Amino acid sequence: MQDQALLRGFAAIGVFLAAAGCSDGGTGPADHGYVIEAAGGDGQVALAGAELDRPLRAVVSDAERGEPVADLAVAWEVAEGAGASLSPTSSTTDSLGRASTRLRLGPSTGTYRVRARVAGGGAETVFEAHAVLIPHLSSISPAEANVGETVVLHGQDFPADPELVAVTFDGMRGAVVSATATEIQAIVPDCLPTRTVDVAVLAGSAESGSVPLDVHGADAAPLALAPGESVVLSDSAELACIRLPDDPDALYLVVLANDTDEPGASLFYRVLALAGEEAPVLAARGAGPLADAGIAIGSASAPRIAPSAGDAPLGGSAAGVSASRAPAGLADGAPASRGAMRAAAFAPFRAGAMQQDPPGPALWWESRIRRLERELDPGDRLRRRRTAPLDETGRRELRLAATPPAIGSTRSFQVFNRDEAFSTVTARVEYVSDHAILYQDVDAPAGGFTPQDFENFGRTFDDPVYNAVVSAFGAPSDIDENGRIIILFTPVVNALTPAGSSSYVVGFFYGIDLAGSKNGNGGEVFYGIVPDPEGDFGRAHSTTEVLAAINPVLAHELQHMIHYNQRVLVGGAEGQGVLWLSEALAHMAEDVVADVYRDRGDAEREQLFRAANIDRACRFLAVPSNTSLIAEGSLGTLEERGAQWLFIKYLAGHYGGSSLLGALTRSTLTGVANVESATQTPWAGLVHQWATALWADDAPELDGVEIDPRLTFTNLDMRAAIRCNGEFPLQAVGLPFEDFVFSQWLPAAAGGHFLLGADALDPPPLRLSMTAPRGAPFPADARPALVLLRVR
Repeated sequence: MQDQALLRGFAAIGVFLAAAGCSDGGTGPADHGYVIEAAGGDGQVALAGAELDRPLRAVVSDAERGEPVADLAVAWEVAEGAGASLSPTSSTTDSLGRASTRLRLGPSTGTYRVRARVAGGGAETVFEAHAVLIPHLSSISPAEANVGETVVLHGQDFPADPELVAVTFDGMRGAVVSATATEIQAIVPDCLPTRTVDVAVLAGSAESGSVPLDVHGADAAPLALAPGESVVLSDSAELACIRLPDDPDALYLVVLANDTDEPGASLFYRVLALAGEEAPVLAARGAGPLADAGIAIGSASAPRIAPSAGDAPLGGSAAGVSASRAPAGLADGAPASRGAMRAAAFAPFRAGAMQQDPPGPALWWESRIRRLERELDPGDRLRRRRTAPLDETGRRELRLAATPPAIGSTRSFQVFNRDEAFSTVTARVEYVSDHAILYQDVDAPAGGFTPQDFENFGRTFDDPVYNAVVSAFGAPSDIDENGRIIILFTPVVNALTPAGSSSYVVGFFYGIDLAGSKNGNGGEVFYGIVPDPEGDFGRAHSTTEVLAAINPVLAHELQHMIHYNQRVLVGGAEGQGVLWLSEALAHMAEDVVADVYRDRGDAEREQLFRAANIDRACRFLAVPSNTSLIAEGSLGTLEERGAQWLFIKYLAGHYGGSSLLGALTRSTLTGVANVESATQTPWAGLVHQWATALWADDAPELDGVEIDPRLTFTNLDMRAAIRCNGEFPLQAVGLPFEDFVFSQWLPAAAGGHFLLGADALDPPPLRLSMTAPRGAPFPADARPALVLLRVR
């Protein structure tokens, strides 16, 4: 099943959308089979009386199997701290077992504790939060220091716990040695260049005014890369200080990635760049501050409360990007000159550019069918059925029924309908081919398919669809022992899409037909729409439209059918795997058929099978940093589908082609574990290499430069194949060799692309830092990565 935009007036989709236009908590004891753990928001610091930046999030799992539990009530209560409040006091776990609440601290400083408990049981976990006052910084001694030396900050209302306070030097954090309410000892960060910096005290989201300090930097060797060379940094200490030389000819591709394998585990990062004191941005002190969520550089001396570093960056939206034309978190008062002009390059991060189309009928139906399949139990009898053996040519032996059903004969089917019930329909045999039996519902509108249309369907399904998909992914089951796939055209499928919808369900496969259910049809069945020009059963469809749409859907759904057989019936898995990998493999089925047509020189049919994947890839590549590769808690967007196809396409090119596709289809492992097993490669490496290849493959900026082959696609010329409105959609954001700072959310297994280069004859050396917001270290479970590829 899948979605796609209208192609030359035709919609080829599957379940198919045709578009009309283009932390850290302890673990409580298991109770009633549940374990609850703190999964985010623990240990936050905020002003007394303020709401915490981030929600408190708990995750509930099955004590025996360790799997997340959905639709379970979690009760929240303040266990310690007068005047604090929670909203809500009860929440329900989502599909990933997560539940959350918001905490507003009471009016007094100190530690507050919140208990999360599985409703009606004893499994619980406890969160802590700390209330503080706004710190006031008055002076620093000495007024001049070398990097690595200790300075003393004087003031009042400092948190007296070094764990609750931070000191920043032009945004870079220095290690706090000791803290009292009036004095803090902190070490000047080694990464600072020679310059006058502004020092500030942070207590959670509260920030003091700044005091200047003259710093003398260390003469440390910068990172030296030749054109084409690359480096991957993932250790927090490495990411916190990257020294780049003052090379006027250098241009770097910077890929910031979230390498996590945990669906829903977004990464909130901040990137800070500081140049030497000769940098024009800081030529005059106080000439317009640079700020991100909680970082103030060159700010006034008055204390301030920093913006929230919660679910969105400064000025941003919940989608994780800034609504301004400047980088997320870049202050409106940023100085003019090159830095300000370069800020305009962040236009792709505008909120409007990040909006995704709402799920249509096809996406909803696709997600629903695949999730229902996870609950099916085929039982031992069906599990013992095995796929036909290989013959001497390496192909599956064809087992034909002794007597195929006669043309014109009828039988009844149970068809899963829009009410999630079953409609009984009577259908007539219209054509029998080597690999298919084509039926049409007797209630289909008159004047639809002709006998020739049915014959063309059958012949196209036999070759190349069936042959290509089976060759790549493996054989389907043969539960009904007729050696063929039943293709049933019925208006029950038409009725899944309301009249007037701009997208529609073209067809689907449902594993219930193979699982021995009383509502199943006991065989391999694909359900498709019929021509309905008057819209009697829902959205109107002409015969021409259906003829163009159905074959790519057949390829997509045949892979789902094969996947169910190979994974569940043959492999014995508990059920279908995660949605993202299931759909990625099905989209690759369209791709392998397109490859056959390409090899035959049939560009028109190649385009018909390739167009939907290209359309979704275009949507994804417009702003790839907004799309999770492994999203599991949603219906699945077109952008996610585009990312998933490109990921499996990349893997196939590097790790075995069809043999990889078959291995992923046969495996009883799930999701990331399946991919790691099939490629024998750690997940993290795959994510940032793939993310880099999205831009680096055949990039004109790399013309004549040899790079690591893993940073390219070996089976797809990205910039020639993916053209959207006449151009390649992925445009890396320009960054200057000057002071800048921005912050952004990255969803799980996603990356953002930047080009960092000098536009001056004598640029300063640059210090680059990737950290959590406000310069904090990343949480232990975070998986940040930075790929630096020298382009020239």
